Amino acid sequence: VSYTMGDMTLSASSDDDGVTADPVQKVGVSYKMDALTIGLSAASTGAADSDIGDDWNASVAYSAGAMSASVATDEDSVTEITASYDLGGGANVFFANRAGTAGGVNKDFNAVGINFKF
Repeated sequence: VSYTMGDMTLSASSDDDGVTADPVQKVGVSYKMDALTIGLSAASTGAADSDIGDDWNASVAYSAGAMSASVATDEDSVTEITASYDLGGGANVFFANRAGTAGGVNKDFNAVGINFKF
C-alpha cells in the first residue's frame, strides 16, 4: 500500500512468504525536492522476535538530465554509492561502490562500466 501527498510518498507492506517465521512488515517514506529524493524505510526481518526497525535503509538520490547519483546505507553501515550518465542511443556509463560488513561477511564491491540496451 502506498499513498502520495504532493512530493511525499508513504508506503507499508506485509509479506508472508512462508520462508521466515513471521511475516516481514515494512514501512517507508520518500520525499522528492526537485532533482533530489530522500528515502527511509524500516522493516522486521521475519524472525519471531523481530520488530520493525531491525532492518532499515536510508538513501539520497539526485537526478538531473542525463546524470543520476545516489548514496545509501543500512543498519549494518553498508554504504552504497552509484552514479550513471546516459550517453543516448541506449548506452550509459556507470560507477558503483559498496563498502562495509554485514553479518560477518565483507560486502565490498566496485564496478565501472558501460551498459547497452538494444
